Amino acid sequence: MNLNSDQKNALEKLYLCRDSILQNVEEIQSILKQHFPEEYSIAYQFWIPQIITALYNHNRWLNRCDQNMEQTISRLITRDDFSKGVSKYIK
Repeated sequence: MNLNSDQKNALEKLYLCRDSILQNVEEIQSILKQHFPEEYSIAYQFWIPQIITALYNHNRWLNRCDQNMEQTISRLITRDDFSKGVSKYIK
């Protein structure tokens, strides 16, 4: 991993933000399920899966290819130093 100290801290914040979003979505699901079951059913069919699938590489509902937060974080962790090899000429 070629991340500097600030980037590592920022990456950790991304993980925390993602986990916080998931906790909020789970709380929303619980509220809807308990108090508004009709609306929960609709939300569960449409936007709840969109949010969860976009945050993680869990394709339980929808295949988002490589366009989710997990893939973004993975690219940040595994990206190479672009000053090496032929990649320094590719912009």
